[in-house]
Amino acid sequence: MYLNIKKLLFLISIIFSSVLYGEIITIDEKTKILDILPSSQIYIDKTRKLTIDDITSKNIEFKDNDKSLLGYGYSPDFDVWVKFTLKNDSDKTIHKILEYGNSMSTDVVFYDIESSLNIKEGLLNTSLKRSSINPIFKINLEPYQIKTYYIQASSYITTLIIKLNLYNNDDFYKIETKHQVILSLFFGAMAVLAIYNLFIFFFTRDISYLFYVLYIVGISIHHTLYVGIANLYIFDNITIKYIVEFAAIFIAFPIFFLALFSKSFLQVIQYPILHKILNILLVIYPFSVFLFMLDDIFNQYRNIIPISLLLYLIAMTLYLVYKKIDKHTLLYLDGLF
Repeated sequence: MYLNIKKLLFLISIIFSSVLYGEIITIDEKTKILDILPSSQIYIDKTRKLTIDDITSKNIEFKDNDKSLLGYGYSPDFDVWVKFTLKNDSDKTIHKILEYGNSMSTDVVFYDIESSLNIKEGLLNTSLKRSSINPIFKINLEPYQIKTYYIQASSYITTLIIKLNLYNNDDFYKIETKHQVILSLFFGAMAVLAIYNLFIFFFTRDISYLFYVLYIVGISIHHTLYVGIANLYIFDNITIKYIVEFAAIFIAFPIFFLALFSKSFLQVIQYPILHKILNILLVIYPFSVFLFMLDDIFNQYRNIIPISLLLYLIAMTLYLVYKKIDKHTLLYLDGLF
């Protein structure tokens, strides 16, 4: 009888834990890298007014998630709440690092309710103490402790992509160091390429090389922002806020000079129709950038013009290459006969 009551109480405790926590993620000191998101629950707050107190006190219905990555596109008009529960399955206190795998999300808040802890991170809230490209949060669990955590993520203008990985401290910093070394080599190579072509411009005075240098500079600046190097090592949060507000210009800059480089290098002026169409696109593009900056209502259409320009540049380049090859072939055949 006593054993039956004990089993019943144990069963009730399991059911209660499942309702309270959802799917419990069991970890210990040997857990090196773990994808948290597929075992988490998601809630979309379309009002953007809910606080952590509302989330924990009201009857908020979180939905199970089975995806390793959640993407919501550019500047969605809602907040995404992620809820997950961790259990230390060992008799030792363990220390982990939770990485939010996207440096471009403007606002990310981590909540540890039991420890009365909330940490604000993200593109507009980069901590001065942070040495990682992506936002990270430290998690500590006592032996056999179960704790529920929350992530509140939103993004203004930039993309909202959510990916959560749990690491051992040593494993995380090894991966992070390797990642930053590779990025340093990439940007170093881009700098060398820009300087080399700048010298060619000074010696030849060919404007094509200057356009190419400006394109390299533009794409490098854009990429430092995109991968998170800029907000970590170059700009402070205030500067990043202004950059985000004028993000359309930073995106347009390399595309615009790529078009000017293509126009000059390919000598498009020899083809009046192609030249006229390209000039029209080069006038429309800067105008559209400033138009989209005036009001967020046009955000969903802001990629139409740059994509159209890029597609036109690709089609024009292929056509001109074909024409050049065709012309050389005719001259060669004419020489034979």
